[in-house]
Amino acid sequence: ATSMPPPLEYYHALLLQLRTLQNMKNVMDVTLHKDNNRNATDLTRVSITCQDKKKRSHTWHAELYPAIVLTVDLPADFVLEDITVHGGANASKSTDKKWWVNMNTVNHHNDDPSSLQEKQQLLPRIQQHFEQTINNYQSLFDELDDLDSNLWILEPTLPARRS
Repeated sequence: ATSMPPPLEYYHALLLQLRTLQNMKNVMDVTLHKDNNRNATDLTRVSITCQDKKKRSHTWHAELYPAIVLTVDLPADFVLEDITVHGGANASKSTDKKWWVNMNTVNHHNDDPSSLQEKQQLLPRIQQHFEQTINNYQSLFDELDDLDSNLWILEPTLPARRS
């Protein structure tokens, strides 16, 4: 049985948020992926790659429909209000909230609509929090870079199998 494709408002919100992500300062790549288990036209997965202060690349992944499921490689808990991702190798967490609903509601009275719209956009908020978390671990990444540049691992030749 095939599941229902995302509604049109999902695609509208996705396009708005992808434009915002692409214009963010440290974002180097935004890649949409088709879900092979769904309709071939459903764009339901995204990978975002950004650079830290030392030009190192970091990527987070999200399944976007029917709910957001984040996957990040971070050494600590990654918390963003209604989404918590427990760190470690490929940890993931989801939210049942339909993130694309109410994206068109903008308060025109006291805020710049573009800044208010950016505050409401979940994917750019995730990216901002991801960058802040990455910045907290700069000393760790420096140490890992030092290990990479100064440590050599000599692989032993494969021992012959003996019976």
